[in-house]
Amino acid sequence: MDFFMNYIYLPFTALLTLAVTVAMGAIPASAVAGGRRGVVGATLLTMAIIGAIYAGFGYMIWDVAFYRSSDWPPSAGAYIGLALAVVCIAICPIHTLLTGGTRAQFLRDMAPRVQPFVERYFAAIDSDGNGVITEEELKKAVKSLGLDSEEMTTLKHIKDELSEIGHVISTYTTTTLVWTPIGKGGMMLPRTTTHNVYGITAEDLPGYQPRVIEKYKHW
Repeated sequence: MDFFMNYIYLPFTALLTLAVTVAMGAIPASAVAGGRRGVVGATLLTMAIIGAIYAGFGYMIWDVAFYRSSDWPPSAGAYIGLALAVVCIAICPIHTLLTGGTRAQFLRDMAPRVQPFVERYFAAIDSDGNGVITEEELKKAVKSLGLDSEEMTTLKHIKDELSEIGHVISTYTTTTLVWTPIGKGGMMLPRTTTHNVYGITAEDLPGYQPRVIEKYKHW
């Protein structure tokens, strides 16, 4: 049991915590509407909230697991937890701050090309003829349509930005078993996730370029 806890459970939990914390940084990194200032503000707010939570957990864990065998007081665990939150959460926002200007200019350059392209190839992409272009139809179009390099770039951009160009047409749920720590052990508990399915209709096209200009006007 000690071998499982020390060499499997604890390292796995630590790595999972690091991965989840880095992923949390994607939330403030997506606050691009306010420009760099908006990303920085959202990042600091997220760091404060998650940092406080991690500091509390760090204090408790250090007090229980390490204090009696260490010269460091329980507050050391709080500082470590806070530092962990700050460093991990900063990764995604820093990437956004470094590349956001280039990304914004690319989106502004691509936006005017979306509506003419979709209007020209709508019937060819909409294979089932229901008036909605889906992700699966875009994937098939990438392989089947005979396009030049510029048109292919536009098509791939539409596929990548489907959720921004189109709208939610349906949802579905999936349930997976997730290892959940409980006390000194844990158990597999079901977790249900709701997924959105996006599609593009002719009515979505006119609003895309203005949304891009508005969203990235501070970059």
